[in-house]
Amino acid sequence: MSDPLLSLVAVGLLSITCQYLAYKVRLPAILPLLIVGILVGPVFGVLNADDLFGDLLFPVVSLSVAIILFEGSLTLKFSDIAGHGNMVRNLCSVGVVVTWLVAATAAHYSLDLTWQLSFLFGAIVTVTGPTVIVPMLRTVRPKTNLANILRWEGIVIDPIGALLAVLVFEFIVASQETAITHTLIAFGKTIGIGSVLGLASGYLLGLSIRKDWIPHYLLNTAVLTVILGVFAASNYVAHESGLLAVTISGMVLANMKDVDVEDILEFKETLSVLLISGLFILLATRLNLQSVVDVGWGSIVVLAAIMFVARPLSVLASSVGTGLKLNELALLSWIAPRGIVAAAVSALFSLKLEEIGYEGAGTVEFIYEDGKFFFLEMNTRIQVEHPVSEIRGGIDLVKEQIKIASKGKTALKQSDITFRGHVIECRINAEDPSKNFQPSPGTISVCHQPSGFRTRVDGAIFQGCKITPYYDSLICKLICQGRDREEAILRIQRSLGEFVIEGITTTIDLHKKLLSYCETDGTYTIKKAGDRFDIDKNS
Repeated sequence: MSDPLLSLVAVGLLSITCQYLAYKVRLPAILPLLIVGILVGPVFGVLNADDLFGDLLFPVVSLSVAIILFEGSLTLKFSDIAGHGNMVRNLCSVGVVVTWLVAATAAHYSLDLTWQLSFLFGAIVTVTGPTVIVPMLRTVRPKTNLANILRWEGIVIDPIGALLAVLVFEFIVASQETAITHTLIAFGKTIGIGSVLGLASGYLLGLSIRKDWIPHYLLNTAVLTVILGVFAASNYVAHESGLLAVTISGMVLANMKDVDVEDILEFKETLSVLLISGLFILLATRLNLQSVVDVGWGSIVVLAAIMFVARPLSVLASSVGTGLKLNELALLSWIAPRGIVAAAVSALFSLKLEEIGYEGAGTVEFIYEDGKFFFLEMNTRIQVEHPVSEIRGGIDLVKEQIKIASKGKTALKQSDITFRGHVIECRINAEDPSKNFQPSPGTISVCHQPSGFRTRVDGAIFQGCKITPYYDSLICKLICQGRDREEAILRIQRSLGEFVIEGITTTIDLHKKLLSYCETDGTYTIKKAGDRFDIDKNS
């Protein structure tokens, strides 16, 4: 749908239709909303949230989540949770840790993710969220005490899960030497800024309502604007602290004496229903069905681990000393869906990881000695020396690079690669070593390339080929493999003797000299070649 106006109206109409359908058939609204979003998005291609909003999509999602959390926190009265505060506290602390560890372990072994990404995934899925809990409570209608526990958990756990994800992310991107310090600083900053801004904004808003500083007709608009400002300011100072700030602000307002928030709550609840409905449809349109298929059965294993292992364990561990009955714990164990916050936070961190990293084949250069690696550099591309790794490992790195670019992953694992023998590569450049490696452009009059067992030439030169001065002087590469270093040297010396290029000056003779001084035991020198022998094109 190319018209943005029609697209937005369509999202609104579909949202209301799904909500009404869910009401009539007594199902959680999330189910028809997701189905419709997938149908109009990846299935039929009628609507795409990225095309509709562009770079504004995730700011819009973030602000919407802030409104939804604030509306939810306005319902959190301490009197409603009397007698069950310990259960809520445990679910938002012990339960978070249990879910985090189980989900991370399942992701690592089932999806073959690194431990760092597995723990980031585990942190993201610790949240449940009011966007799905509240609609489900309308349909399921459990006992009041269980409904209050689930509602409190769903709202309070969102900023906690987001904070945990931030800490894991900061640990991943920090250097090894400063990772712990960097993470602790981020934790303190997020908690401090979010708490201070949340308490201050909640108290000031409550005071202004109590003293009628804001005209009644401006009250809802003023509160909404202030909350969005607090959310944005908090996030600006400390990454992802905004969710904590708006949650605390709403809780302060809800529990202040002589502060009537019923009108605000009614307005925010109406707005939240519209936002939740629209967000589920919009985010569902971004789903890549092929990516879901590519993940395979591992995703089913992870989902099962979260539903049937992580949630029951977290509820059981959190229930110690709470006096809840077994059937009540069973219901709590079954209700823990993931909502908009999990989707928004996961998308946010995926974008940030893409910004600081890359997904593809690259090259790491290092020196290895006595069991130690001495890092030199890392390049996000295939380097000139890649045939050495390819021949020793028996793989095609360029092929794997293309597969990653097209399919998003490679089927190879480190355990699939076995290194064999010794490999040497010679760069054949159109340069004159006797003239300080001056470029030697021209036309190749004679070209005979070596061939044979474990001998490879990478290049595109031929008789009559013109070598211009406008590009790098590398014209081809000669690579030879042997069972050991001595055999590799003998094979590449034989191949250099067969290599004939006339019409231009090359580094073939230089390589012959260098290899004549090579030590078969692997010893090396850092002296300049000219200090060991005369570089003379005629010798």
